[in-house]
Amino acid sequence: MSGANPNSQSEFLFEALDPEDAIDYFERKGFAVGFDWRDVWQAEHARAFTVAKAMSIDLLQDIRELVDKARLGDAKKSPWLG
Repeated sequence: MSGANPNSQSEFLFEALDPEDAIDYFERKGFAVGFDWRDVWQAEHARAFTVAKAMSIDLLQDIRELVDKARLGDAKKSPWLG
């Protein structure tokens, strides 16, 4: 684990975003590999797309592509869904 303390208290400030700004923010996120949800902790989630137990960038990119297709209404075009 990367030194995360799941018992620590942190204060987060959330800012309302217009839908277009929220989508742009999501699309700019990089990737973070982690086996356990605590491996990618707090502020890292703000900068990185991550899925617990997805242990390679290739897999994360495939999952992200499917999320993007679903977000855009194209999920039925995914080979994962048959």
